[in-house]
Amino acid sequence: MPQGFQYGPTDPLEPVFFAMPSRGEVLGTISVPSLVDKGEPREWAGLIALEGEDWTSLYSAAPDVPTEVLRPIARRAGVHVYLDTGDAVWANGSLLAVHALTAGDKHIRLPHPADVSDPATGSPIGTQAAEFTVAMTAGETRRFTLTGVR
Repeated sequence: MPQGFQYGPTDPLEPVFFAMPSRGEVLGTISVPSLVDKGEPREWAGLIALEGEDWTSLYSAAPDVPTEVLRPIARRAGVHVYLDTGDAVWANGSLLAVHALTAGDKHIRLPHPADVSDPATGSPIGTQAAEFTVAMTAGETRRFTLTGVR
């Protein structure tokens, strides 16, 4: 997450629930104007990650956590991330779908190399590809068939 990255509502949100962590990593802070007015600290823990042996828990005081925040946390937890963009992805072992939020090239990484094809045209896109790039328009949804996964 870039330094100074902000998310959440622009209007004051009350009540605000924030964490007082005795453990976990504080990833972001939240300013609570009503508490500052009472002489309380200016910033409180607002985004916290707590890791267990085989799990990661995330708490955010602000709603609508953006993908820019979730993506690095997911990676750190060992989750495969198909795209570095905010596009919607649906995947199972043999089918992948991408809905483009914005226009442009979409660089898609697969969890395992596979033969990739376009089921609408039958055209091959890659053979035992670990990643591939496709151009998409905003609002477009594309499906890809994955076979030969090893």
